[in-house]
Amino acid sequence: MMSVPPHPSKPIEEHVSLSGSGSAAVSTTGPSWWTVGNAVHASRRSLRMSQAELAEAAGISRRTVNNYEMGRVSGPGIPAGLVRVVAHLGWPEGQLEQLLGAAPERTPADDYRTVTDFADACVTAGADSRVRDIFLQTAQLLLEQAGVQVPVTEARGVADHPDGPGPKPDIP
Repeated sequence: MMSVPPHPSKPIEEHVSLSGSGSAAVSTTGPSWWTVGNAVHASRRSLRMSQAELAEAAGISRRTVNNYEMGRVSGPGIPAGLVRVVAHLGWPEGQLEQLLGAAPERTPADDYRTVTDFADACVTAGADSRVRDIFLQTAQLLLEQAGVQVPVTEARGVADHPDGPGPKPDIP
């Protein structure tokens, strides 16, 4: 992701709609739209497109593309035209929201795979596999207490490990 210098603008309050997860009220400062504008400009230039070409592809006016690149966005939410622009530029889903500081909220289940990878990496680096097993059992207990279901393809038990089960965690 590119680094953009700060822009001297006043804070703004906006309502950003997040795809697939409802909406979240986000308080941002002016640099967010300015940062998005600079990223749109850089993406367009890297594709060797003119503002007019991008505008035509996104079904908006060249002036609107120019406004987006200058960080001038009015009204609440993310304009549909800007969503079409970044899609045409090939941005991955969520990048626009991330630049605005409104990345979709993560859940404990999203991080479970990272926890298991971390535990396995520690064993590979020399940690006791029984401690890994306790760690994974504790992670599964935390998920259960939070009422979070982990897909069966991601859930692992100590029987899945070649070293077999270790001691049970002493957790009430």
